[in-house]
Amino acid sequence: MEYLNRVELTGKVGYAKVFKVGDGYLARFTLATDEVLVNKDGSRCVNTTWHTCTAVDNRSSKFDNLEKGAWVHVEGRIRNQRVVDAAGDERTISDIYVTNMMVLEGQK
Repeated sequence: MEYLNRVELTGKVGYAKVFKVGDGYLARFTLATDEVLVNKDGSRCVNTTWHTCTAVDNRSSKFDNLEKGAWVHVEGRIRNQRVVDAAGDERTISDIYVTNMMVLEGQK
């Protein structure tokens, strides 16, 4: 059996920051996805999940339209990192390492 670590998300950007790193660019952004549930009484309930995403590319133009409120489709993998905070406690941080990204035009 082969293991697969693959994620596809489509949602709205909350926070976006692009950094110049060496010869390339690094984008860190949050992505909100909604799950709409219908209760027994027929009312709709929206459950929003926030995802932290990291993308790397050699061209800054890939991140030009990456701004708050933009609709984005991302493909990538889940990445877990263990970090020690200022109090000395060890925590595990999960984020989406983006391998393919497309800003959906006209859906803001």
